[in-house]
Amino acid sequence: MKQRKIKFRIIYLEKNELEAHNNKCSYWTPEEPMGDLSYMITSKDYIVSQYTGLKDRNGKEIYEGDIVEWEAPKSKEKEIIEIKWSKDNNAWDTKGIYKIDQKNIEIIGNIYENKDLLK
Repeated sequence: MKQRKIKFRIIYLEKNELEAHNNKCSYWTPEEPMGDLSYMITSKDYIVSQYTGLKDRNGKEIYEGDIVEWEAPKSKEKEIIEIKWSKDNNAWDTKGIYKIDQKNIEIIGNIYENKDLLK
C-alpha cells in the first residue's frame, strides 16, 4: 500500500489570502520545508491545512478545509461538503461519503475564503 504524501498548505492571515510562492500557494513538505511548521501551526498568523491524499476530478489536491461538490454516482444528486478531520473516527470526515471517487468530486472553494458556499 502506497503511503500518501505528507504535505501542508499555508495560508498567511495578515494578507487574508493564500500566500503566493512561485505563483502557487505556499506548501510545506518534509522534502522541501518552508519555514518552521511547528511555529506556523501554533501561530495566529497562519492557517495550516493538511493534504488528505485525495485529488478531485481535475487532479487538484484536496486539503483539510476545502469545500467540495460531490455527485452521487447513481442518483447524480449533488452535495456540498467541507473536508475536515474527525477525531472520533481518526479519519477524514466526508459526511458519510466513504468511497470517494475522484471523478465525482470537485473543489469549489475553502472555508477561509468561501464559507458562504456551505449555507
